[in-house]
Amino acid sequence: MRFRDGAGEERLLSPEVAIEVQEQLAPDVMMALDQPLAYPATTSEAAMATERTHRWAERCLRAWRRRDTALFGIVQGGFDPGLRLQSARTTGAMGFPGHAIGGLSLGEPVELADELLPVVTAELAVDKPRYLMGVGSEPEMLRAIAMGVDLFDCVWPTRLARTGSALVGAGRINIANAAHAEAPAPLEEGCGCLACAGHSRAQMRYLFLRGELLAYRLLTIHNLHHTLEMTRLARAAILAGRFDEFRSQRSGTQI
Repeated sequence: MRFRDGAGEERLLSPEVAIEVQEQLAPDVMMALDQPLAYPATTSEAAMATERTHRWAERCLRAWRRRDTALFGIVQGGFDPGLRLQSARTTGAMGFPGHAIGGLSLGEPVELADELLPVVTAELAVDKPRYLMGVGSEPEMLRAIAMGVDLFDCVWPTRLARTGSALVGAGRINIANAAHAEAPAPLEEGCGCLACAGHSRAQMRYLFLRGELLAYRLLTIHNLHHTLEMTRLARAAILAGRFDEFRSQRSGTQI
């Protein structure tokens, strides 16, 4: 894969270079190099990209040296159920310590993603983490958890913070709204995050409308805390055998 850096210089990103760079960073989890396709993509385009992803996955495994950081293979397959099934089986047989599911948050209809995701999770080992890439809103996460997904990543909490939105309950509030101008309550009652512990909604609104960087930082902290708390509650509900009930109780609101 070739790209141009900030100075306009052309560079090569190979599977080996991708692993080398990640190992220098020493994260908990590294990702194999893959080729996702945005929606819509033809079956022939998806087949070529999926084959390339599998070849790169094998090269990433051969280049992997630091076993103190986990390397995840990425399942692709475009928007074709057969290719998704093939990719899940091929990637799942390679011996990765965990598996990522890529290419399902790239503009496709929700109904299509909901059709393809269980095709993949049904083929991936239940004793290894299954990670859905690029999904982070609560409704999406809860649907995916119900289909067997364990891990997520997304810019959603920070993107909301940039627009003045704070996650509360199963929905969110817009801190810029006049309704919060004199509100003494925190962003979310009962929340133990740094923002809620020391700042009212009125203070947060004042900081945000002035463009203070502290507002974005505090909103981000709160949104991340809220999301992690939601996943903790979801896990507890799964262990208690009442996940369906928990999911049905979460309905979004916006103020």
